[in-house]
Amino acid sequence: VARMISACRSEQERKSLHDQAAKIAKRVEYEKHFATRKNLLNDAVATLQMALELEGDALGHSHPLAASTLIQMGKYHYEMREFDSAVMEIHKAVQILRNALGGNHPQVGRALLLLASVYERQGPKITPHGTSKDDVELELYVDALEPLKATLGNVHDDVGFLYVKIGYLYGKKGDRNMAL
Repeated sequence: VARMISACRSEQERKSLHDQAAKIAKRVEYEKHFATRKNLLNDAVATLQMALELEGDALGHSHPLAASTLIQMGKYHYEMREFDSAVMEIHKAVQILRNALGGNHPQVGRALLLLASVYERQGPKITPHGTSKDDVELELYVDALEPLKATLGNVHDDVGFLYVKIGYLYGKKGDRNMAL
């Protein structure tokens, strides 16, 4: 009951912090200098960090809203070219979403898709030593497939995109049976 009261009391402040971070990030679109863009994104991340702390206190650190905040922070870190931080935050969000919503929830699939796209674009810079970028990508795309198929069905753009990515990566590995 106390947590519910705290959540209700902090809702407006949490929403205000999210709105403030979005406004800061919006200014990045109009900025040409990377250093200034990075400073703005750092401000947005700091604002989201405050929101995350409030969400943790009010809702718990394992709430899907906390995961959404982590995903947004990960996107901003990606834009700042802080790929390790982006991966860490998005991965933590995936774990929270899986625990809170179950493995076959579309938010889990979309978060995995986002994580896979980070590896696709920046894999060599962030892939654990001894692991192939393509193997990490493939595992994430395969993991994203079932939750998206379960909710979107077999005939959907996102599902088709995943099949293409998975087939391509199996083809690169030389596994033609799995590529088809």
